[in-house]
Amino acid sequence: MSMPLLHKLCLSAALLLALSACTTQAQEVINSQSQILQNDPNNVSALIERGNAYRSSGDLARALEDHNRAVSLAPESGRAHLARGEDYLRLNQYENALADLDRALQLNPELAEGYALRGETRVRLQQNFEGALSDLERAINAGQRTATVYNYLGQARFRLNQREAALQAFLTAAELDPESTTALDQAIELGLSDAQLYILRGRVRKNKRDYTRALSDLTQALRIDPQSADAFEERADVYYAMGDCRRAENDLRAACQLKGNRLCEAVSLNCNATASPSPTGSASPVSSPTPTPADTATVDLSP
Repeated sequence: MSMPLLHKLCLSAALLLALSACTTQAQEVINSQSQILQNDPNNVSALIERGNAYRSSGDLARALEDHNRAVSLAPESGRAHLARGEDYLRLNQYENALADLDRALQLNPELAEGYALRGETRVRLQQNFEGALSDLERAINAGQRTATVYNYLGQARFRLNQREAALQAFLTAAELDPESTTALDQAIELGLSDAQLYILRGRVRKNKRDYTRALSDLTQALRIDPQSADAFEERADVYYAMGDCRRAENDLRAACQLKGNRLCEAVSLNCNATASPSPTGSASPVSSPTPTPADTATVDLSP
């Protein structure tokens, strides 16, 4: 039912390798552009690229230093203003970011990333949500289809009272970044109540072995939509991983019935024959009421 531990370890190792590769690539860019700047200290393109690499590696101070120099050398460069605008955004200096991004797009209206960053900035400033919405939609139409862009699109739509459109944007963000709960957390924090939000967040938490919070999310999904077969199936996985075979079996039977299948009462995890595993390193199972009888498919909404 649950992902094998070895597979999870491999995924974790892959993530660490990817992060290491990103850091290595950033350092390679820094080294190569520094070499260029040794021979040509006023090379604006090299300053922009090295500053971007510094930002990617987390060194915002050096990024801003390079981009300040690039803007000073080439005040009419949209790319230089764009790069510095993103520095200011990551430094939470939103007014400075907005000024640079406005200038970047004035100089070069084709900078798709500029619309994405300006839309994000406007949302963070909590002002001009109409402008943020326009920017983010234009960015998406120009190919900036990232989880971050859809997350801020969802926030802008929500602030404009476009709740259904906001929900769809948050769900798209979650689809684009299925290992993250960022957009789902934001949607739920804003007060959007939709079973799919809780199902998706419960799934992410389950995959991260955060079983207690996964159980809470999936139970909330069933409070919102007691007819959700997906929520029952996901919760069955969680119960099984936590060692509660009977409840897992009941949830599987409920999902089976909701899908209109026959012989749902024959669904069995052989709970009497073997004890289901309790993963090492996982959260301790939460206390729960006595499970419903295994020969029923009772809708159980208690954690």
